[in-house]
Amino acid sequence: MVDAWTKTYGDHAGARPLLEGFFPHLREAGIGSISEIFDATPPFTPRGCIAQAWSVAEVLRCLVKTSPTRTD
Repeated sequence: MVDAWTKTYGDHAGARPLLEGFFPHLREAGIGSISEIFDATPPFTPRGCIAQAWSVAEVLRCLVKTSPTRTD
């Protein structure tokens, strides 16, 4: 979603709020990690593995991409 937003609007800072839902999740399930999948409807219950490396990596990649200190 972050990639689609930035390609469509050219607005990296505007894509950052798309990641905000992950921050509270870092304190549930696998503390400090991100679950594998989530339900598509509220309350977006985490499912699958409680700590998934590619989920963490993707959120980190998107945080870097939307960082106000980007250099690209």
